[in-house]
Amino acid sequence: MGRRTIVVTRRLPGVPWDDLAARFRAGDPPTEGTMPREKFLARARGASGILCTLADRVDAEMMDAAGPSLVVVSNFAVV
Repeated sequence: MGRRTIVVTRRLPGVPWDDLAARFRAGDPPTEGTMPREKFLARARGASGILCTLADRVDAEMMDAAGPSLVVVSNFAVV
């Protein structure tokens, strides 16, 4: 089985991007700000995992966009 696809919606303190990118298909490194909704939905398609913050709306539209490949949604809220 190939590497799974993940979405990280923004740069997070203490989350080593290089390590994630080495283990998963992760796309471009996230930025400091909130990921625009349209980009979030597009990146979610086919993802196995999503690491987001409280600023990201996780709802039925996002779950439908991700589809059946989605295994986990994790919320980064406290450092």
